[in-house]
Amino acid sequence: MNEKENKGLGGGIIAISLIQLILSAIGTIGAVMILANYNTVNKMMSANGVAAKPPSQTSYIISIAFGIVLMVSIIMILMKMAVGVYGYFLVAVVNIVYSIVISGFSILILLNLVLPVIMGILIFKKKDVFGIGSKLENIEA
Repeated sequence: MNEKENKGLGGGIIAISLIQLILSAIGTIGAVMILANYNTVNKMMSANGVAAKPPSQTSYIISIAFGIVLMVSIIMILMKMAVGVYGYFLVAVVNIVYSIVISGFSILILLNLVLPVIMGILIFKKKDVFGIGSKLENIEA
């Protein structure tokens, strides 16, 4: 049995992963539903005066793509794969940059950093589980 398989992720990583997975799934399903009924939703939003310029279909498609990649990355983290860690943080950073570019900077955008920062701290403590930063032993050329 591999040494990596003997080590656990820890309750914090599992809890944050499940919270993020559920929130991402809800957001992705919501974006799909809005995209499916795009014209009806825009009419309702403009009738109620919610948004002067409603989000475009492209922004919903990008949101769905971010959600799917984030969910796949979280599943890879739960499977103890290092590529999941890289994908998770890449999507988190790109999503925040995309939000700033599209809607401008807001203090509320910083709330999107809470779960990734906690996850980063927890993964840093358990980096040996993912093989991040560890040196390979017995390398022969």
